[in-house]
Amino acid sequence: MKISFTPQNFKGYDAAPLKTLYMQTLTADIFRELDEIGKKEGFEVIAQYDGKLHPGPPKKEGWLRGRRKQYCSYNQWAQDSKLIIEEDGKSKIIMPGRIDMQDSCRELGRLTGMKIIDSQRFFKGGNMFLGKTEDGEPYLLAGEKLLTHFCAHLCIEREKGYNCGVYDLVEKNTGKVRHSWDEDAMSKYKDEALDDIAKTFRVKRKNVFLIPQPNYHIDMHVRPVGHPYVLIDSPKMAVDNAEGLFRAALDIEDSYRQNKIYSAGKKNEEIVEQDNLNYRVRCHYNNLREGTESYSRGRERSYAPMEKVKEKLIEQGFIPIEIGGIYGYGGAINFMNAIVNKHEDGTISYITNGTGEDSELEKLFEEQLREKLKEAGADGVRDVYFVQGEKTKRGDGEVNHIRWYLEAQGGGIHCFVCEEPNFKVWA
Repeated sequence: MKISFTPQNFKGYDAAPLKTLYMQTLTADIFRELDEIGKKEGFEVIAQYDGKLHPGPPKKEGWLRGRRKQYCSYNQWAQDSKLIIEEDGKSKIIMPGRIDMQDSCRELGRLTGMKIIDSQRFFKGGNMFLGKTEDGEPYLLAGEKLLTHFCAHLCIEREKGYNCGVYDLVEKNTGKVRHSWDEDAMSKYKDEALDDIAKTFRVKRKNVFLIPQPNYHIDMHVRPVGHPYVLIDSPKMAVDNAEGLFRAALDIEDSYRQNKIYSAGKKNEEIVEQDNLNYRVRCHYNNLREGTESYSRGRERSYAPMEKVKEKLIEQGFIPIEIGGIYGYGGAINFMNAIVNKHEDGTISYITNGTGEDSELEKLFEEQLREKLKEAGADGVRDVYFVQGEKTKRGDGEVNHIRWYLEAQGGGIHCFVCEEPNFKVWA
């Protein structure tokens, strides 16, 4: 197990003081790392499985598995399956309208005493952030797909004559609205759906902010850090960073060879070993560069360009801060998908996905994060954590668990948790 920890100075759910992180089915190594971070940061990490709540650290190794029922299963994506809000001075759980997400919600409510609010609407927590403006008003920042889902619900309820369940709205469990409804529902029910969204998530209509989908969920490319500041991934910066690391590795390799004395074509063991290391580093960054370029091109074929996301954020009064946050084939290195804990002095701690081995890339992200936020006028970062997970097999080699999840299942550390803010101190 490895936690990469670097003290820094960063400002800000958005950026909220955390009370508890709830997790579901997941490997014990990741749970253990978050539990150690929680002890430093002052929040609790709790695993929900086998019909009980298990405060950390876990007493078992391997998978922490939840119970499975017909049509209803626990999975690792706790962020998507529930949303904890404050109402009447108490924490309450907003439950999505998808049948396969409701079992874990009801159980968490029973185990904690939190009241369940049945939204009867399809949503995923990873596609939205709840936050507070400078004057303390709650707001919702979400991907436009949320509006499509709410429009489709209204279409079903009004025109089909029955209350919509998951299998009326969604094709199996994919989360995709049946396309035959999209155009009519969006044009006919858009205004009413916006009111419905505001009511469901307990915010004013004027504080519902929608942005183009940069990916299936916005938390893969967007990270609010305290209103009005929002970190957004910059594919160009990521490509430039990867190119810079490759060029630096190439220069080191060339410089080393030029400064070593080769006698009659023979090299001593030390030179051979360093040559091999330099070669592997250069190949690593060449692969990172090519993978980052490939991911950027592929994403824009299916989702909104980040420039469009930036424009919409500015239009709605946010201050977007661009940073190179996603790297490699398939976006397997993702620093945007992060948990943020806000402190009393306004600084935050940033908890994100580690790379496994690439400390130079992690260091570069931290440096640029600090610089960009300072330039924008945001408060500082207190601490940065890179959660790694233990090594697991991938093909003929090994990769850390966090990277495996991002590569194989498309989600990271923010997707694994349902956050309960400390509402008593969240101004």
